[in-house]
Amino acid sequence: KQSAQGFDISGTGAQEGDFVVKLSPQQIRTYIVTIEPDYHVEAKCTHSWVEATQTTIPTGAYVAGYDVDKTPLNVCRFKVNNELIAGKADKNIGCVVTVSKKEQSVKGAEKFEVLVARDAEWVPRHGEDPIPIGALLVGNKGKPNTDTYIGRCDRFGAEMVGKIDYNFYYGYKGAERGDCTNHEILVCV
Repeated sequence: KQSAQGFDISGTGAQEGDFVVKLSPQQIRTYIVTIEPDYHVEAKCTHSWVEATQTTIPTGAYVAGYDVDKTPLNVCRFKVNNELIAGKADKNIGCVVTVSKKEQSVKGAEKFEVLVARDAEWVPRHGEDPIPIGALLVGNKGKPNTDTYIGRCDRFGAEMVGKIDYNFYYGYKGAERGDCTNHEILVCV
């Protein structure tokens, strides 16, 4: 039965002393996702990372969101300190990623990569929910089990694009922000 705090699971005609399990919605989502033995396996959709500069973003680049001024934002990635980091890109700002709680811009002739993808979709994610099957891998933090993914959320009248490790982080006005508990993760279908 459903309650305000979650779900109670018990047999019919439960007697005093019977076993009752109470699960929060977060626990249910975690359980459902983690029973899959291969939930970190990336799906096979059409996608590639294409080398670009601020002025050479390809026309087929995946549009992941829109900036405050409604400019389309593409997904980019850039390597900083042996870590491939997802960020937002367009021809005005170049590629913007967050490092050490600050935005870092890759502009001019400096090279970064832009995502070109088909059959990708956004899946809701909350907090540190497990990474869903087929999540599109950006890279890792240079260590085992530190994969990073692409995320977005609605903030300040825009769809903010950023990185997911355990949480979702995006750049805004020069700073790295982590205030989107409810966000989306890009998944290949």
